[in-house]
Amino acid sequence: MTCFFNKISIFNQLLVITDIQYPYNSPKNIEIEQNFINLSGIQFNTIHANNFKFYEELNAVVQYEPATAFDPETVGMFASIGIKKGEIFAPNSRMSAILKDAVKVANATARALTFAPRKEKYYYYPGERQWYTCFAEGVNYDFMNQGEMVLNDRAFFHYYATGITPQMVKPEPGTGSVYAITSKDVDGNYLNGANTYMATLPKDVPVENFWSFMVYDGQTRSMLETDQKKAGLDSNKEELIINPDGSCTIYFGPYEPANNRGNWIQTMPNKSFNVILRLYGPLNPWFDKDWIPGDLELITS
Repeated sequence: MTCFFNKISIFNQLLVITDIQYPYNSPKNIEIEQNFINLSGIQFNTIHANNFKFYEELNAVVQYEPATAFDPETVGMFASIGIKKGEIFAPNSRMSAILKDAVKVANATARALTFAPRKEKYYYYPGERQWYTCFAEGVNYDFMNQGEMVLNDRAFFHYYATGITPQMVKPEPGTGSVYAITSKDVDGNYLNGANTYMATLPKDVPVENFWSFMVYDGQTRSMLETDQKKAGLDSNKEELIINPDGSCTIYFGPYEPANNRGNWIQTMPNKSFNVILRLYGPLNPWFDKDWIPGDLELITS
């Protein structure tokens, strides 16, 4: 059901950002004054439930959208669990128990696929680094591989992210962006928000535009909420400190380092987290693997 996360998430975020609601079949020349909302500093949730409420969110979209918004097979899947256009979703105790159990299994499966990929094809540097990708080798943006819909790869991507485009899978040097994910430190231990880590990018980061680190909550998959009121940093940051040899060391931890505030991303002691390294306009040394980012190394625990 991961493809539905994508559709529902986009739908919900559009409503939050524009505060506009009107029927799908409204006249094309309809004029509605847009009301854009400044979300800076406002706490809100765009991640879908990992419990029974997910089905209620799904039902809300089915009821709101026209009956033909989804293909017949997908609509049939909805109907098989009692979600039907124009009907009340009210599963009995037996079905509710089944659905609650299904959510637990599906969520656990998606989390395992996302944060502990077992196949070597996911890793940029197998056996050398912990960095991996959600675009497995040989799979296209539509997750088709020689007639096969690669379900685990699709589940992995859409549990972790939302939108996808062909350019995200196969960017040309100097264009688009690439993403490297890690949920573990250099020793293979899951990242713990109570610990302090460091990661060093060698000099001459191969980007046409800029690079960034972002930290995500291991439970919600959303950006980690901290007192720092941001979840990352990038190479455009004026306070960024570059090492004498041209490399750059970034610190991840709950407390601000004494002399490296500009290179610090806050974590939370009671939260697991994972990290994405993004390169915008990646250059040939990235694709050729001549330039390799360092893993997160534990400093204090």
